[in-house]
Amino acid sequence: MKRIALVLVGAALVLPAQDHSAFDAAMKSADTALKALNKLEVKTGPEAVRAAERLAGIYEEMIGFWRQRGRENAVKFSVDGKAAALSLMEAAYAGHQ
Repeated sequence: MKRIALVLVGAALVLPAQDHSAFDAAMKSADTALKALNKLEVKTGPEAVRAAERLAGIYEEMIGFWRQRGRENAVKFSVDGKAAALSLMEAAYAGHQ
């Protein structure tokens, strides 16, 4: 969970000063998903899977966003964030069964 938050912070730090509404919307969605995960007492079950799945989708969008801008460090942060979100999703699903 801390790794995902660090990746989000890292990606935000490399954002140019320009306004990127798609990126801003993705960051707000990521914040919402992270808050939903943090509220869960047990990080398994359908709610945890949905939140982790949403994070993975957001990171997928961020990969394309950063690739278009030639920001390879941010692309790597996003790839790592997606991998962490997918791992969380798998663990949440496995713990639910």
